[in-house]
Amino acid sequence: ETPRVVYFGDNAYVGYCLDSSGACFLGDDVDEGMARIQRFLQETEESPLSTDLDGRVLGGGNALYGVITPLYDRGAWSALSTALRQALGGDGTTLLQFSDLYTGRISSGGYESNIFEANLTIVCNDSSERPSLAQVEASLDEFAAAAPTFGPALGWAQVSCAGFPVVNSVDWAQVKGAGAPPILVIGTSRDPATPLAWAESLAEQLESGVLVTRDGDGHTGYMSGNECVDDAVEDYLIKGTVPRDGLTC
Repeated sequence: ETPRVVYFGDNAYVGYCLDSSGACFLGDDVDEGMARIQRFLQETEESPLSTDLDGRVLGGGNALYGVITPLYDRGAWSALSTALRQALGGDGTTLLQFSDLYTGRISSGGYESNIFEANLTIVCNDSSERPSLAQVEASLDEFAAAAPTFGPALGWAQVSCAGFPVVNSVDWAQVKGAGAPPILVIGTSRDPATPLAWAESLAEQLESGVLVTRDGDGHTGYMSGNECVDDAVEDYLIKGTVPRDGLTC
């Protein structure tokens, strides 16, 4: 039997496209499909697409969020295929709606939450680094090499903290949780937003860290359709039962 190829991060969706349809509209293999998405994002950066949303257009930034949003949930991947097919045909409506969902933008033009402001505050407090524009530009090739689809945008995102008024003096890497009861850390093997490596390193850093891994796609582990993970979390919270460190579900 030919072993099933397991894809990671953003290319897991392209692998799904190939597996589910037999002939993915993005290309004949994962590399070709990934390259097509990357070209599409670049194209929208240069030539935004029209939409049916009150004259708004889909530019590069919103196209990026439009792709990212449904990647969080494997159940939305068929909708992502629909949105990408429309966009490749010149209609950016559905991808822009996905982008609005990510940012919390409502039809009136306002926003239903301050999630982006809160995220900026959290991220900038996670590190005392405040890279200059020159340092950011110098790092872009490294970001693109590590993550060709989303890397360039993530590289530029470093600018977000450049002028943040508060610099936290805490070295988070030295936080060990010394003396704490077992701390449960959950990671997902093919999470496109928070890689499993982050959960693994956190569990290792914490003196009492206990790692549970969900083998699956999408963002987060609890209440994601995996009964094994759900039972481990609920037994931990309700009964005080600590799962085996390194449990994989």
